[in-house]
Amino acid sequence: MTTAQLLSQTALRAVVEQTLDAKVFYQDEFARSCRPAWDAALPVTEHRFPDLMQAAGIALDVQKEQVGRLKETLAAAGRGAWALVRRAKPTGGEWYLTLIHDGFGEVHGRTDGWNDVPTFGAVVDRMVGMEIYHFRHVVEADRAHAASAAAIASMRLKVGMRLRNVRVAGTTYSTAIVQSVHPESGAVTLNLTKRGSPKRYAATIPAARLAGEPSPQRSPTVIVNGTARAA
Repeated sequence: MTTAQLLSQTALRAVVEQTLDAKVFYQDEFARSCRPAWDAALPVTEHRFPDLMQAAGIALDVQKEQVGRLKETLAAAGRGAWALVRRAKPTGGEWYLTLIHDGFGEVHGRTDGWNDVPTFGAVVDRMVGMEIYHFRHVVEADRAHAASAAAIASMRLKVGMRLRNVRVAGTTYSTAIVQSVHPESGAVTLNLTKRGSPKRYAATIPAARLAGEPSPQRSPTVIVNGTARAA
């Protein structure tokens, strides 16, 4: 199964969507909310391979070659195939690299935070946590793109359109002319001017960040959560 197949899992997408809709922000809490659905849809079965022992001072190219061969072995097995690389420290003790196959063609390697011999449960937690993190950001990107596409359509944005009273990162510009529209990304590029100033500024922002705000003169103020640079 490939990463694309992971992202096509409707049950997982549904729980990520639901968790986003519930406005769960912090990633640890987000992962805890999604984890039961993950375990049901993508169970992880332990298949432990022998540890790879590496002596202190072993040449870097030899280290990489040995780890590469182990990764190939794990990649040929199923989801949950894992092994430890145990490298001796010159001053005593060991340094750990965990390797685990996610079942989608990728062998995840982690070295950080292992103060003791890693357990299978801890290794799985990190792998699944990264899957949920990645899936979340894919769905967030999909939503952002859809919102920007809708904004382009609803505002009928097109090259040459003139917007008035555009505020970018706290600075108000008297006019903004749409220089280009990027449907593939949902972004628009604006040419910005300040009243009475010959300078020109440019800002490329997602269309969804353009929001109208009425003024007493009935001319809209467009709020842009971005930055402008001198053109």
